[in-house]
Amino acid sequence: VYDKLRGENKEAYELKVLVIGPYYHGDKKLQGMEEQKLWYVQQLLERRNETSVDKYIMALSDMEEGAR
Repeated sequence: VYDKLRGENKEAYELKVLVIGPYYHGDKKLQGMEEQKLWYVQQLLERRNETSVDKYIMALSDMEEGAR
């Protein structure tokens, strides 16, 4: 959310649990969730007998422009 839209109540727009995307990347208070997300990705790959996220990254990058 743009700063202009956030206005006086910036905390109303701060994510507390799950963050997707680059905005909060590297935020120390969300590090625990980053580790959880990696664990879930690893579990998904194992269930599908896959070792790489490359095809998923490609699929998401194809949809990126439309998602913005």
